[in-house]
Amino acid sequence: MKKQEFIDLLVEELEIEDNQITETTSLDSIEEWDSMAELVVISLADSKFDVKLKSKEISTFKTIHDIMDGIGLDKFE
Repeated sequence: MKKQEFIDLLVEELEIEDNQITETTSLDSIEEWDSMAELVVISLADSKFDVKLKSKEISTFKTIHDIMDGIGLDKFE
């Protein structure tokens, strides 16, 4: 999956209004980022990449890039 495809999927799944989300976007700046969003990321990582992320791990992420890094940058084009 391309990085932008993942970002677009994340925006869609989290119903993010701001379409200016990039790899460097801070999660704190995303109004929709909450505990339910973390569950969405866990589900996406599992279903799309077969990667098991833990909520404790996600709570350390600061940016969209950190999410990708947690999934594994080698899984993105």
